[in-house]
Amino acid sequence: MRKHIWMAIFLGIGIGLVISSGINMMIAPKVILEPERIKSEAKKLGMIDPVEYFDKTEKKDAQLDTTSKEKITIEIPKGITSEDVAELLKEKKLITSEKTFLNKIHEKGLTYKIKWGKYKFSADVSMPEIIDMITQNSN
Repeated sequence: MRKHIWMAIFLGIGIGLVISSGINMMIAPKVILEPERIKSEAKKLGMIDPVEYFDKTEKKDAQLDTTSKEKITIEIPKGITSEDVAELLKEKKLITSEKTFLNKIHEKGLTYKIKWGKYKFSADVSMPEIIDMITQNSN
């Protein structure tokens, strides 16, 4: 008798799970992720598209003579936050990821040591060189 009660309980639970899953599949909204949306969400998280990255490096290698002589000037206003500086550097295409830049200056304890002023960078400047320049005001 007890065996039949336990079987009935498990059978009832199983039937309930099957019915609730079926109802959920019919009622739940269907989420379709488009490639553009996936890419935009990934960029918000600091991820990069490998195609864009490799295309830029190939172009940079092809134009090495012209980019090494090219100077990019930025002005860091007084009182600007490190997040705003990261955004400014990304707009000028001196860095590829704001998040990486912010992580680097945080690791070095330089988040609040960014000096305001005008800076000139070559187009092929590295992130550590940028960090050194804007935290030591050696422009």
